Amino acid sequence: MHPTPGPAAARREGRVGRPRRLTRLCIPIPALRAAAVSGLVLLIAACGSGGAVEIALLAPTPTPAPTVAATPTPTLVPEPRAVTIGLVGDLMFARDVVTLMRRHGNGYPFERVMPLFADVDLLIGNLEGTFTARGQRLNKYYTFRAPPELAAGLRDAGFDAVSLANNHALDFGPISLDDTRQALDAVGVSYFGAGEDAATAARPLILEAGGLRLAVLGFSAVRSSVFAGISEPGVARASVEAVEAAVAAAEREADFVVVVFHFGREYDPLPT
Repeated sequence: MHPTPGPAAARREGRVGRPRRLTRLCIPIPALRAAAVSGLVLLIAACGSGGAVEIALLAPTPTPAPTVAATPTPTLVPEPRAVTIGLVGDLMFARDVVTLMRRHGNGYPFERVMPLFADVDLLIGNLEGTFTARGQRLNKYYTFRAPPELAAGLRDAGFDAVSLANNHALDFGPISLDDTRQALDAVGVSYFGAGEDAATAARPLILEAGGLRLAVLGFSAVRSSVFAGISEPGVARASVEAVEAAVAAAEREADFVVVVFHFGREYDPLPT
């Protein structure tokens, strides 16, 4: 009969807790050494007699596996993207220019500047005039028009788009604006800044280059321009409110917004 455990042994047993049940044995000393070698946890108490001790056997507590720090996921940094835009001022196909283009070919006006266009991603100009053989000349000092077939010169020079937001887009009435747009459509050159009403005139042209979307807007501040109305054709008026509203709308459609303005006093030697 084994002796009743004393208060200290009882406290030790209470700390172990129920899940780790104790088995009490009296084992000779040699066997005790073997058990220790096997990795068992031994709680020792005195036996009643002889060369034996009373022990409580506990299963060894598993050693937790070492925690391996997670390899951080590398942050992908997007490669920078860039677009080179070539912007050309007033393009006027009228007067002697028509004669020279018919004599030397559609590319004649651009022959000496073509190297400047070589490395651009987008080429945009301001078409100062009309491509039409119809319409009534407006009552103004200067009016410009050229045969529609000469619009191919813009395509051959590499122009992607032209602004129609200027004071010569309707030099021969609304029909001349229609003919100009049709001539540009025929050669694959886009346009912006004019339309059958104010909403269309202020609508952005979306171009893509270098993986980016660009919204291009055109506005005229020259008083002799024929400005579009609620239901009247014309060009986009460069009022602060109109420009702000158009830019805010265009920002939702593109990565960048480009605004082309037409303004200033003619034949002034200083910027106006």
